[in-house]
Amino acid sequence: MFYFLIDKPFSCDFCGSKFSQWGNLRHHIQRHLGISPYACPYCKKTFIAPCKLEVHIRGHLDERPYECDRCQATFRCNDDLRKHLIIHADYKV
Repeated sequence: MFYFLIDKPFSCDFCGSKFSQWGNLRHHIQRHLGISPYACPYCKKTFIAPCKLEVHIRGHLDERPYECDRCQATFRCNDDLRKHLIIHADYKV
């Protein structure tokens, strides 16, 4: 996909970065402000988004729910599985 062709009407007042969705800009601004409202109950590391916290907690619990159907390698998040699938050259994502 050509991300430079996507309309990005939301702009950061701090650095000028542009975003296609308001929620992405909001998370970006939270980084500038140092706001991380979601804390890990195991190690107290904080995150801007609850989905990032969820993946982090899987590391503490050794949960790897995403499995490669070619080689049975397992991953904490779907994005890592998708990146892994590149090693299986004939696999279409």
